[in-house]
Amino acid sequence: MFKIGITGTRNGGTLPQLAGLATLLKMVNERESTVELHHGDCEGVDWQAAIFASKMDIHTVCHPPVDESLRAFHESDTILPQLNHFARNRNIVEACDILIVIPYQDEWQPRGGTWYTHDYAVKKGVDVAIIELSGTIRWDRGTEKAERTAGENPDGDRRQD
Repeated sequence: MFKIGITGTRNGGTLPQLAGLATLLKMVNERESTVELHHGDCEGVDWQAAIFASKMDIHTVCHPPVDESLRAFHESDTILPQLNHFARNRNIVEACDILIVIPYQDEWQPRGGTWYTHDYAVKKGVDVAIIELSGTIRWDRGTEKAERTAGENPDGDRRQD
């Protein structure tokens, strides 16, 4: 089974970003016999990706946050126990073969859950596909050491998500 993780902006992806997401999901779904999408069930990119995956008959796995204020409540195939945002994001990374990142801005940011999750994935050796605002996909290979460590936070409780 091939597992895809998703992280991204709560504002939702741009149309080019969503086209890139659809292309990546379709490519993986055609190549692999069984695919799962792991998402954090927040408004925006999490919800958009879960909807795309469901329409492609990709099994969806929800990692819901304890803070439900921005939760999307997607009716996923599997719903895991609620965790704080950073613990949930780490679990998504640890479950996936590849992480798709759809950020609000193309440049790395020192705050927020999207770039924290990106950094954690690179640190853990997971390949990361960043879909830029233009829809361009760039890769951060998990086999290479991340140059910046500002996103590291072992307990995950100090940065805002």
